[in-house]
Amino acid sequence: MNKNIFEMHISFDLAVTTNQAINCFNSNEYDLIITDMGCKNENDHAGNILIKKLRELNCNVPIVVYTSERAIQKFGSEAINLGAYEITSGIENIISIITKILKL
Repeated sequence: MNKNIFEMHISFDLAVTTNQAINCFNSNEYDLIITDMGCKNENDHAGNILIKKLRELNCNVPIVVYTSERAIQKFGSEAINLGAYEITSGIENIISIITKILKL
């Protein structure tokens, strides 16, 4: 699969903090949410905090965590338990997951 995100004609919003992500969610409709696990201005498990907050807001949108292998080992199980659809560190995996969820 040699697609990149721009060839898939996907529009997206970029949030660099958990609060920005929550504000985006409250202001828009999404088919998919992709988050990293860590945030340099917050902490190394900000992705799990985001997942928890979104699920508390009754968000049923699939949430995918794209992060490092180290973060997967440290926080991956918690992410899945909190309601992440998938967690991965591979670019081919993330493209495949996006394609599957969005039915592209």
